[in-house]
Amino acid sequence: METGPYGQGRSRIATMTNKILHYLGHVLFVACFVATVVFFQIVDVYHKLFFASMTPAVSVKYIVYNLLRVVFMAYLAWMIYTSGRLFFKIVSKKRELARNALDAAILYFFSGAALLHGVLFVLGYLNLYYLTTALMISLPLIVFSYGDFVAVARRLMNVCGGVISRRNQSFTHYMIFVFALIVLLASGFMLCMKGLYPGNISGDYVHHYFPYFKEVLRTHSILPNDLWYQYYYSKGNGIVYLSMLLTDIEISTVVSCCFFFFSVLTIYSLVSKVSENKFIPLTACFLYQLMIYIDPYYSFFNTHHIIASSFYASILWVVIEMERSEETDRNLWMMGGMLIVAGFVIFFPPSFAIVALFLVIMIVKCVIMKDLRSAMRLASILVSGLLIIFSTFAINYSITGMAEITPFRLFWKLADQKKLSEWVSPYLMVLLEQGTSKDIGGFKLVGNIFDLKYLLGLFRVMSLFFVKVDYFILFVLLPGITGIVLYVKGHGAKLEQHRTAIPLMAFLTAAFIMCLLATAHPHSYLRNYIFIVFFLVAGFLLVWNSFITLLPFGQTVRTNITIVLGMVIVCLWSFNSYQMFPQVLGKTYRTAAFICGRINYSTMYGHNDALWEPAVQVRKMLGPETRIWSFSLYNFYMGPDSGLETAISYSLGQDWHEIMFSDSNRAKELLQRQDLNYFIIDLKKDLFEMFQYTELFHPNNIGRHLGVVWTNSRKDVYLLTWKENSSSGIPRRFIKAYKKLIAKSEQSLHFDGLYQRMEEIYFYNDGRTYPVQIRAGMPPIEGWQ
Repeated sequence: METGPYGQGRSRIATMTNKILHYLGHVLFVACFVATVVFFQIVDVYHKLFFASMTPAVSVKYIVYNLLRVVFMAYLAWMIYTSGRLFFKIVSKKRELARNALDAAILYFFSGAALLHGVLFVLGYLNLYYLTTALMISLPLIVFSYGDFVAVARRLMNVCGGVISRRNQSFTHYMIFVFALIVLLASGFMLCMKGLYPGNISGDYVHHYFPYFKEVLRTHSILPNDLWYQYYYSKGNGIVYLSMLLTDIEISTVVSCCFFFFSVLTIYSLVSKVSENKFIPLTACFLYQLMIYIDPYYSFFNTHHIIASSFYASILWVVIEMERSEETDRNLWMMGGMLIVAGFVIFFPPSFAIVALFLVIMIVKCVIMKDLRSAMRLASILVSGLLIIFSTFAINYSITGMAEITPFRLFWKLADQKKLSEWVSPYLMVLLEQGTSKDIGGFKLVGNIFDLKYLLGLFRVMSLFFVKVDYFILFVLLPGITGIVLYVKGHGAKLEQHRTAIPLMAFLTAAFIMCLLATAHPHSYLRNYIFIVFFLVAGFLLVWNSFITLLPFGQTVRTNITIVLGMVIVCLWSFNSYQMFPQVLGKTYRTAAFICGRINYSTMYGHNDALWEPAVQVRKMLGPETRIWSFSLYNFYMGPDSGLETAISYSLGQDWHEIMFSDSNRAKELLQRQDLNYFIIDLKKDLFEMFQYTELFHPNNIGRHLGVVWTNSRKDVYLLTWKENSSSGIPRRFIKAYKKLIAKSEQSLHFDGLYQRMEEIYFYNDGRTYPVQIRAGMPPIEGWQ
């Protein structure tokens, strides 16, 4: 060791160099974030280059755009993590609450997400959704957290370096490295195919999620708008709105990926606490991503479902970790649980029903076991959720007259129709009530609780729709049954297995009970799969782990069996999904071409039938902001300008009932007052509409009030406007085809009977706006759903 002036000088130089490097790194860290936001605001690929020809300059912008979407996801994860970490620094004198870096990351992330959802929830009601607001929230988190970022980055590099350096020490370490690499590749695949790929859309997203997001960004507020029922579903989606303000509206899928990857870390943490080796939790990570990807029904990353499922996972995880932690730390874990549950309720209130029932089951279990302290902590978490849910109900009721919309039959009975009528027509709620199955929107036990098809459909353990997952039964359920038999015969289970298995089964029980009570409609309960897949995979892998642990072999043999299990699952996935291979291959090629700047947004959406060509042509003619009402629900338009407005999702303000049941002149006056002057009708698609039964749009009268302003070359799509503004009258061929289309649509959607019922109710109430009453003894009708 050097001493004296020379050595001290070198030490000062080294210290100064480190400070300079640290300062430069800090500046670069912040500058990269600022540059990312500036790029999205100035270049604005989605709005300015949606239809652009792919010249070399445009291709470069698309490449940078997709790269920065990934960079932003990393910054978003860090901002959320930092928010949670700051919270625990304030409430805890300890620097680290969790026992390891992974647990800390999970706890801080979901706690931070809850905090940000709460803050943005308030700002949304204050009409403060602006870029400046988003920067005021995000930039300080980036600036003041660089030191923590360096520490976390170093720790992550050490972990990765350790895994890589040990890969050649033994076959086991080599296989751990291989499995970890497979999981990382699967995550990269999910990011590209679900996060960056535009086109993973559903009708729900096109017709009410996506337009609602646009309206929130346009008005800078989450206050009720014309996308009326979506207010109840999406007003608490604050982190998505924050991300959209900083980037663009297409970032919602990337935000979902961010939450999804933390749920992958959560399942690893959950399973690794029980498993004796690393292969079971790594297999759980792979299988979880696989089951989300291949789900044929509702694996959309642009709605709230993936984020909600991640919150579900975090709630189960924090309850288990609270039980596993030291007694002195359990109150802090309880605070984390309270925060996460409260944030989840703000984000998606209806799903709190499952969480509440889960917590009640766990409280009862603790009381039976005479563990009153744990029961009180769980009760505190439950109370935090109840306080937020009732606060949300109060806010909704004071603003809209309805506390919630799920289940809508219950909340409609308690609604203040006068208050609701200040926003939308109460007849829209009657329309939902009359037009949907009695099994939707209420609490009603499934006809047969032992309906095998229901069970198999909900838990995806049979061939379903386009995907075969039969092998999932053979290689998970059967060994699990064997493991349970061995356990019943006297083999004891470890304490950690009890701590994990009991809450897991409690959550699945809660989910199943709520599905039986509240979602008897097939489409509804199949959607719930996306919420419980985490718990199914974790449960099956824990059962597998128990089975392997109970085998009468040594550690080495059990490890080899675990390796074989993981490889079998990977191979069976490849074999079992060979029918999907052409589709996946084509989608992968298009994704790569989009990421590499070979094709633009319009081509991607056009390939997925999400950019209806007549709508593109009409938009060019009318401009980006002109309102256009579409009579069909089956023509998608995902362009950067205003989309097509459709029935049910759009409320037509307060005037829905008058437009539907008044005379032609009054209906025309009300539509013009709303600047709704253009109506597009596709004569090749069924009508999802009731306009055709009104006096104004009836086939016998439509030519008296409206004319043609545009038609496509095949004369099967017509854009209509008021006769005085049209270029020609409505031709006979249109009237003839229009009548045939109405008759055809009536066969499947039954809007004719629904319109007659609503008209009867309207005249029974003498046309008054509220209160809407229904004559006793009205027989049920067959609606559209």
